[in-house]
Amino acid sequence: QTPPAAPGNPMALTLQKVKKAAGEYDPELITRVRLPSASLTAMGGLETVVNMIELALPNNALRAISGLEACVKLERIDLSSNQISRIEGLEGLTSLRFLDLRENQIRELGNIDALVNLHCLEQLHLQNGADGTRRNAVCEEATYLSTIKTRLPALTTLDNERMALKMDAGEADGLQADAELLEPLPAESWCQAEDWDLPSARGGAADPMSKDAAKIAKDVRAVTDDCAQLQRDALEMMQEAKADLGGSG
Repeated sequence: QTPPAAPGNPMALTLQKVKKAAGEYDPELITRVRLPSASLTAMGGLETVVNMIELALPNNALRAISGLEACVKLERIDLSSNQISRIEGLEGLTSLRFLDLRENQIRELGNIDALVNLHCLEQLHLQNGADGTRRNAVCEEATYLSTIKTRLPALTTLDNERMALKMDAGEADGLQADAELLEPLPAESWCQAEDWDLPSARGGAADPMSKDAAKIAKDVRAVTDDCAQLQRDALEMMQEAKADLGGSG
């Protein structure tokens, strides 16, 4: 159960704490609120902070996102390193551009639906993109990247990495997997002239059939030589393709 906001919860965010952190008495003059590592367990006291554009409450013990309905000018929110299990309470923040929820307890991909109407959202962080640390469990879902790309098409940065680069890397990984599934071509030639049972040219110069047979045999051997060369070229191309895929991964 989410701890209640003040009054009654001394570890909740209150307007008094917000004023003190911002150094402002008038809540309408507050544009940035930063309270990291303040042992906060609940959000509150923001109903009159209507001009706030940045809220940073990392490294606390928040279990839910709440109390932001009046903060429609918010552009940046950092709630990383908390205990949040659902993305909620952000639906009306249509100016939001940056959202950091790394190192929380978000597990379900359905949480992304809470962000679909935030058309200004450019950056979303649910883990460290470089090494996958500080991740939410949702990042381990097989369709994590494709779902976010589909549901949030305006997003430019995900997990500290540009979306375009992440998608290129994902496609390259898919091609690498496809290449690994290909059966290698046989090492031995699959088209050799000696495999053909052709009549040898016999008879004297006066036998026209013998001349035709010799010509046919010569033409067939030329074709089989071409086939063998094509096989060698194909093997080289396969090796180069696998090397390129390995290098891009």
